[in-house]
Amino acid sequence: MLRKLRWRILKKILTEVSRYKVRDIAYFLNERDECTKRKAFINHWNNAVLKPMEESDGFVYIIYTNDAGQTSKGWMLKRELIQVK
Repeated sequence: MLRKLRWRILKKILTEVSRYKVRDIAYFLNERDECTKRKAFINHWNNAVLKPMEESDGFVYIIYTNDAGQTSKGWMLKRELIQVK
């Protein structure tokens, strides 16, 4: 129980502190696996600041809503993102 509580606190701290922007182009993935790449992506021209819901093993889970109101959810490769403060 204490271990789960520590993980929840750490996860909350990570998601409150971490923000990302896209380097060039970042595709959404269905799973934490590069082979599950989808057609949906965000490019640097969107100038979006992304708040991760979860981070794990070089992947970041993002929920992004564009200017047209379309929401995309999924994993992205962390190496395709730049951490901003």
